[in-house]
Amino acid sequence: MKTFSGKALAVTLLCLAITTKTYAIDFSVTSDSNFFTLGAGLYDVTEPKDISFVGLIDYRFTPRMFSGLFHERFHGMGPLAGILANTDGGYYGFGGLFLDIRWNEKIVILPSLAVGGYAQSDSKDLGGVLQFKTEFYIGYKINEQNLLGVSLQHISNANFHEDNPGVNMVFFTWTYGGGL
Repeated sequence: MKTFSGKALAVTLLCLAITTKTYAIDFSVTSDSNFFTLGAGLYDVTEPKDISFVGLIDYRFTPRMFSGLFHERFHGMGPLAGILANTDGGYYGFGGLFLDIRWNEKIVILPSLAVGGYAQSDSKDLGGVLQFKTEFYIGYKINEQNLLGVSLQHISNANFHEDNPGVNMVFFTWTYGGGL
């Protein structure tokens, strides 16, 4: 098993210290808007014989921390929670953290990391209940309260279980939030 060395910890802390002074991170908590997302897409897109439809609901909460990094482009980091379910009866409830990045006035990027529990039913066997989810979300702001976007997501157990096949999904999304 690999261990985290003292040198790696020292380099990480040094980088954090340099970043803190360089960008003057605002460690205060801000209250940007909450986001509510609905998504529909395809489950297990990299395995054509196993593809099914999948739906998603998630909520990205306020307040946010670390806003102000990179000035107006970074709107902070905050908690999220949600559930997704596919047409084979599998579902996954999750909670984690997301970043709120504004590429420009119209493009919003909301990557996230989450951990949760998976129930298989007739769906793909992911090796166990404990699963991790990564997401890359990019949305187009159609007005101050609505985004239309695409979300690419991956769920796997990070080798916590003996079998770790993972699953890839693509969603078309609608996100609603005051003051996007």
